[in-house]
Amino acid sequence: MIRALLLSIALLASSGASAQEPGPLEAAYQKEFAFLAAEKKALTARLAELQSGRAAKIAASEAELTKLESSYIAIGLRGDRLDEKLDELDREADGAAEASEALGGTLMAARTTLEREGFALGEETATFSEQVAQLDMALDEGLVRLEEGRTVRTVDGAFFLQDGSKVDGQLGYVGNIGVYGVSDKAAGALVPAGDGHLRLWKEPAADAARAVVAGNVPETLPIYVFESLEKRVDDPVEKTFGTWLKNGGIVGYVIMGLLVAGIGLVILRALSLLRLGMGSERLLAAVAAKVEEGDLLGARKLAEASSSAVGSALARVVPHVGAGREHVDNIVTEAILAEQPRIERFGTPILVIAAVAPLLGLLGTVTGMIGTFDVITQFGTGDPKMLSGGISEALVTTQMGLIVAIPMLLLGNLLGARATALLDQVERGAMHVVNVAEDHRTGPEPIPAAAK
Repeated sequence: MIRALLLSIALLASSGASAQEPGPLEAAYQKEFAFLAAEKKALTARLAELQSGRAAKIAASEAELTKLESSYIAIGLRGDRLDEKLDELDREADGAAEASEALGGTLMAARTTLEREGFALGEETATFSEQVAQLDMALDEGLVRLEEGRTVRTVDGAFFLQDGSKVDGQLGYVGNIGVYGVSDKAAGALVPAGDGHLRLWKEPAADAARAVVAGNVPETLPIYVFESLEKRVDDPVEKTFGTWLKNGGIVGYVIMGLLVAGIGLVILRALSLLRLGMGSERLLAAVAAKVEEGDLLGARKLAEASSSAVGSALARVVPHVGAGREHVDNIVTEAILAEQPRIERFGTPILVIAAVAPLLGLLGTVTGMIGTFDVITQFGTGDPKMLSGGISEALVTTQMGLIVAIPMLLLGNLLGARATALLDQVERGAMHVVNVAEDHRTGPEPIPAAAK
């Protein structure tokens, strides 16, 4: 490029010279031009060659890239299949572990059950094949036990009597759910006494026991069915009012005392209301008739002769029926207020008992649960019988409280309604007499002070 620039400058410098004949500079230029044209041609050919090679390389690279992409996709698919296979193997491993744990648990239960029956299954092992072998052995022995459970068999053995003495005799097993005992001293059905021992049941079954031991099983058997001989079976306690009351503890006795007091108060209130309301209508009619006739002294004597609440109120009102209406109304109000304590007598204590009884039941519940937790703290929860005392107190006292509260509440409200009706009757009777006196006033002489 530099050389071409120099030639161009030289050509411009010689432009003023004559152009008729080519000079040495022009000849040199032509020579250089021919050289540059040859170089251009060579470079063009080289460029075409390079471009052709570049296209081939690009095509080869694209083909290689496509091949690599295909290989990558194939490797990815293979990896996915391997992941799926690995997941499947993991699931199979988890299933095998669960199966092994289930087998171990089944084997442990079988070992416990068979050892209780006197059959040793062998030491525990962690090998799966050995566990399977032990389980097969347990199944075989279980089938033997099941076969024995379908039969009635007699063996020599010992059992305890009701007084605690131990006797030797024959035991008649009815499958694996019941057993009878026969000895020289006693015979009958047997129940578990704990730790694999048997004792005589309190229900009489001597004839059935001898028949079973002799091999003559009757159609009907008085039998005690059990699952295991390890836990003692106590005779059922007969439930009476005394045992029920005892289960309630101190709070139960207090609640029952409230029940007795409440019943007494209800009876007294009922008798009082009956006495205060007896013959009220007849007395009111008779007193009104006397007042209408103007015989206030006779009306007062009739009222005083009655023990009813209406009679007592009329005895206060009749002497004043001739006074002003305002004064008479005050006397009527005073008479009603005077009779109200007699009518409402014993009402409040009955309702108080109805309200306190369930609270005492709740107190017994809390006390019983505290006792239960004390037993759990000291002895644990292994024996439910040790917990039954506190739980029984907790439930029984609640039951007692409701037994007392419900009837007391009902009777208290019923008697309260009767007392309200009696007060209304007293007020109505007094006003009736006052109105009769107002309507038929004849101007009677006031009752002498001595007569009053």
